[in-house]
Amino acid sequence: MLENESIENLEDEHSAASSRMATIALIPSAVAFNIALAEIVLALKLPVYLDCVGIITTTLLAGMVPGLIVTVLAFGITALVFNPSIIFFTGTAAMMAVGTHLLAMVGGFRSMPRTVLSGLILGVISALVSLPISVGIFGGVTTAGSTFVTAWFIHRGFSVSSANFWSGIICDATTDKIAEAIIAVWLVRAVPRDLLSRFHGPSLAKNIFRNQPSIDRDSIDRDSVVGIGTFLGLLVGYPLSYFFQSGLFKLSTSLGGYISGSDNVLKNRDSMETALGVWIGSAIVFSFFGLMLSTVLSSRRSGNS
Repeated sequence: MLENESIENLEDEHSAASSRMATIALIPSAVAFNIALAEIVLALKLPVYLDCVGIITTTLLAGMVPGLIVTVLAFGITALVFNPSIIFFTGTAAMMAVGTHLLAMVGGFRSMPRTVLSGLILGVISALVSLPISVGIFGGVTTAGSTFVTAWFIHRGFSVSSANFWSGIICDATTDKIAEAIIAVWLVRAVPRDLLSRFHGPSLAKNIFRNQPSIDRDSIDRDSVVGIGTFLGLLVGYPLSYFFQSGLFKLSTSLGGYISGSDNVLKNRDSMETALGVWIGSAIVFSFFGLMLSTVLSSRRSGNS
């Protein structure tokens, strides 16, 4: 009896040690991924952020505390090396770790509709927490691509506070955090079962991450292709809008200058509306083609089986 208890205690200690090592290995990877993705989006001046994917993924896998550690490290390193202003939004990112943990504990990432809803909730929280920072410290103008949308609202007669609020709802709530939640869930579901078993995040079982074979793979593949299509649309939409601008505008501005000098685009009503329209249209068109492609692939898979 004592021997069996000793073996069980030894197995529990081994399991705990394995979980700690897996979490320690995850944290720097998540920090690097978080920084790299956020900086790419910032460089392209996209009206999204994607600066919490590593934070959400870590929280789902390992729990809230590792998620908060990734938050502090990722935003601290980014502030020191790339973008000092982001340090003011560390609290917002920390709220994403806390919010992800709370939502995950009630199965908020159990299915794709729940994931979308959880992303929307995280986005609303992020928009509300960031609003006083954006307006009070930066006067409503930050280095993020969402300033593009804020300027559009200001141009339409909205106050700085109102423009920032609606920009946050559009860019943060209905776009950015939903995309981040979906990407994070895809990343967790892509982890092999033997590796996933090393993580002891309290929400893994509540979101079926412990029982991945029971998940509808066709549904995941379809959602993945549609999501990738939407992301590609967001990625290429703004550069693509250059080719839809007037001939006179293109004569005075190169494609490189158009991408790097988004401020000039925002100052002109016609160019701004063209850019915004093409960006939104690209996301819709690419997501539609993703849906069509996934439907065809699913039909062929069903036919072969």
